[in-house]
Amino acid sequence: MSQPLVMTTELTKAWPTLAFGPVSLTIASGEIVALIGENGAGKTTLLNLLTGVVQPQHGQVSFATGHPTFGIVPDTCPFPEELTAREVGQLLATVYPQWHLTTYLKYLDQLRVAATQPLKTLSKGNRAKVVFATALAHDAELLIFDEMTAGLDPLVRQTILQLAQEYVQTHPAAMLMTTHILEDVTQVATRALIMAHGQIVWQQAGPMPSLAALRQQLLRAETEGD
Repeated sequence: MSQPLVMTTELTKAWPTLAFGPVSLTIASGEIVALIGENGAGKTTLLNLLTGVVQPQHGQVSFATGHPTFGIVPDTCPFPEELTAREVGQLLATVYPQWHLTTYLKYLDQLRVAATQPLKTLSKGNRAKVVFATALAHDAELLIFDEMTAGLDPLVRQTILQLAQEYVQTHPAAMLMTTHILEDVTQVATRALIMAHGQIVWQQAGPMPSLAALRQQLLRAETEGD
């Protein structure tokens, strides 16, 4: 395995409706880690702990580079809808020290997104492509996809996942994705984790199980703690 990129040690966080942890996790450069589980299992809490949005009550998060660059792709477009895709790229040039406008525009071209159209005129799928392109254009070390392929056309999903896979394979980077679409897991993940009741209850690295086997494992993990 490649060198660890991110490590969590015994992370815990208490919420009114969820006792999260303890969770210990290591993600190495080159990995694509899929995080699956029902709503409320703790997936988003883990992402928020990794990115510093939420602080743990116990445990710690450490990164090999000290202060990593995240490429975060949420399930909705966070940019003002009056902007064009090109203007989004120009705006982010003031945010990211390593912003590559040419790379960003190249991804838009590959994804067939009109850079001169306001975001509000684009379909949901094309807005998702814009957000995705921003994540890959500033030398991000950890890509984080939070249900970003939900509701997208299967062909769009496949294209986005393929480009993300190529990025991880050609950069000192890794990817962590939460998804309910198990086909995405079997397509690109190098490791799958199931969360239930705030804990990682199952994981498998290497070749992914069949879609049917993964569904069965997910059902088993979700019902055993009830």
